[in-house]
Amino acid sequence: MLNAIQHIVRSPLGSAVARPWVDRLTLWALRRIFMPSSRLWAAAEVAGLDGERFCVELGLHLRPRQMRRLDKALGLAARRRAAADRVDADWDAVFFGGRAAEAAVRAALEAERRQARHAYNSARALFRFLLFEDIPVAKRRLVGPDEVDGIYGGSLQDPAALFRPADTPPTVSRSPSIEIGDTRHYWLRFPSPYPRLGDLVYAHVYEPVAVDNPPTVILGHGICVEFDHWQGLLDEAAVLCRQGMRVVRPEAPFHGRRRPVGYYGGEWITAESPLSVLDTFVGAVHERAVLIDWCRRQDYGPVAIGGSSLGAMMAIVTAEYAHDWPAALRPDGLIMITQCERPIDALIGGSIARLFGSEASKRDSGWTDDLLQRYLSILEPKRGPVMPAERIVGVLGRYDTATPFAGGKALHARWQVSAENSFIWPCGHFTVPIRLARDPAPLRRFADLMARAA
Repeated sequence: MLNAIQHIVRSPLGSAVARPWVDRLTLWALRRIFMPSSRLWAAAEVAGLDGERFCVELGLHLRPRQMRRLDKALGLAARRRAAADRVDADWDAVFFGGRAAEAAVRAALEAERRQARHAYNSARALFRFLLFEDIPVAKRRLVGPDEVDGIYGGSLQDPAALFRPADTPPTVSRSPSIEIGDTRHYWLRFPSPYPRLGDLVYAHVYEPVAVDNPPTVILGHGICVEFDHWQGLLDEAAVLCRQGMRVVRPEAPFHGRRRPVGYYGGEWITAESPLSVLDTFVGAVHERAVLIDWCRRQDYGPVAIGGSSLGAMMAIVTAEYAHDWPAALRPDGLIMITQCERPIDALIGGSIARLFGSEASKRDSGWTDDLLQRYLSILEPKRGPVMPAERIVGVLGRYDTATPFAGGKALHARWQVSAENSFIWPCGHFTVPIRLARDPAPLRRFADLMARAA
């Protein structure tokens, strides 16, 4: 599947699909197909085989014929979930539980895990016969300003204290490795250092076999993107690895293995917004400090941060607050792909945020623009990046409406990203990755800068 997609992207057809019309089509498909299908799939996870509970979860009133079809879909989805859970348990026992297994067995188990998890995620299609019903795109709880103030109000005067790493980081466990082609893969796991998350963090490490002690980048992903749980996704981590970099790909809060039961990957970020947004970003920044510390302890040389979309904005917040961290925790470089200057621009005004309908729900719970800005300003870059400007690479789509282009361009200017390191393409938010797969020049540039930093 992945090879087929990459073949299309790199063929002459790829230039036709790396155009803004694909972004408009993607936004339509997200709103009309993927997000409501995902909400149905997540509701099925809560309901199990109970069709009545499923309907209550979504406020549906189905006809008998629909109920019979629903019962069949719930059964198939439950079997796929059980199969994925069984493989996950075996995977965990081998990769983190100490169960002995030969390298070939580990590689086969990882392939089986991905296939089973992809099959379960693809069970969304079982519920598409209900898309003509009034299906919400997300499940949410209205969170008022008083609740957010009780948790984050004390940080408004000194937000740096909110992001300061603990003196003793959590213990990071490393799994056995497998080799696929010229890439070594292994996983890291540790308790999230942010108490409000209170879960386990997983990070997938891609390491070029033929490169001795390569530079490292901790690379975040976009919202609703789960690289370890879907097959066939275009992944810049693999491209950076081919360019000679070690890539540490952490799962963002509320995605993948960290997804709460009854929510699809990334949905929780909007479920209690803006509280859940703050939890996500604060937790992710603390987790990056742990990963930077782990990399330094391995004597891995230069350690950079970066990501795309949500992951890029997490990296920007990290680059801002790392000024106050010990020198060993300050990242050496930064790559930003489809980011904007202020998170509020994407989280409130961006086209993906509008798909979730998060702005209307905030109005219903007493939020105004001024109040939102007051708390989300905690996430805004004010001091500039901790790393030298010459080690920052940025990639923007001129027609990006999800992380609005004007803000991304303004950040490039304010952070003095050089013309050689600033790539601005005639793309939208979703077609930048397609163009990047066809033209990895920004990734090559970043890998070269980090190799020189070594």
